[in-house]
Amino acid sequence: MRYFSFSTKSLHFQKSMYLTYRLKPKLTRKPILDFSHPMRTRMRTFSNSKPLTFADVFKNSVVESRKEAELETAVIEKPKRRFKVSQGNPTPFGATARDGGVNFCIFSSNAVSATLCLITLSDLQEGRVTEEIFLDPFINKTGDVWHVFVKGDFKDMLYGYKFDGKFSPERGQYYDSSKIVLDLYKLVVISRGQFGVPAPNDICWPQMVCMVPNSEDEFDWEGDLLLKHSQRDLVIYEIHVRGFMRHGFMRHESSRTEFPGTYLGVVEKLDHLKDLGVNCIELMPCHEFNEMEYFSYNYFLGDYKYDFSPFYLESVFALYKI
Repeated sequence: MRYFSFSTKSLHFQKSMYLTYRLKPKLTRKPILDFSHPMRTRMRTFSNSKPLTFADVFKNSVVESRKEAELETAVIEKPKRRFKVSQGNPTPFGATARDGGVNFCIFSSNAVSATLCLITLSDLQEGRVTEEIFLDPFINKTGDVWHVFVKGDFKDMLYGYKFDGKFSPERGQYYDSSKIVLDLYKLVVISRGQFGVPAPNDICWPQMVCMVPNSEDEFDWEGDLLLKHSQRDLVIYEIHVRGFMRHGFMRHESSRTEFPGTYLGVVEKLDHLKDLGVNCIELMPCHEFNEMEYFSYNYFLGDYKYDFSPFYLESVFALYKI
């Protein structure tokens, strides 16, 4: 047996609606609903209509509301990905251009997830990531090496990685999935546009990213080989690349250097160093670093402090023929 309960208020309302239409003989054959007000529905009528119950009015309003919603519904297409992604190879490390695409490969033993971040030059200035490619640990991981092969247009494209894992400084683990980190095997690093100049809003730590390699830009060593000098025959000259000509004795106009303080400037002076009897130079440092890490005003010199010589890494390069 089924039981139904009705409130006196609802029965009174339905009855009043029925009586209202009975008292007005000239009504429409079909109600025209006006949804101009968000909180109520008004009904306009024409003549010679039959009495309408409350259920009929409610049903018609629901139908009309659905039609209105269907008209306002917009179809949003999912944006097409600019790059085609496949498994990739676990060797070699770094980003390698081949077969019409780029193979990205990086080592991380404790990361639980890895994401390849592709960034255009314009998005880098705005602090945005152009596209993120999530690396599936079941497909894009071999041992502790994460890898992926990507095809697409890499013109002026930069890249970096995001890793997620435990944050345990006492164990040397500083995983932060919100930070973009560099590839240790990168070929080119992009940071600030000019030495010692803060980024917009006086940011001293701008985002550093790597340049995606291009097969057309591969360097031709032209069969160049090491000179194989014995250790006892080396005459080593230690050089700070920037200080060699910008802050040292070769800053003088007599140095006749077109690119002072750069690697090209060092190449310009190789013949001069060989004339001095030098057959090996040691560059320090030969890697990217943030010269504004300790940026502050120096009251004694009336200038700002720059990190000029971080002794993190040194590398020895033999000169050309003597």
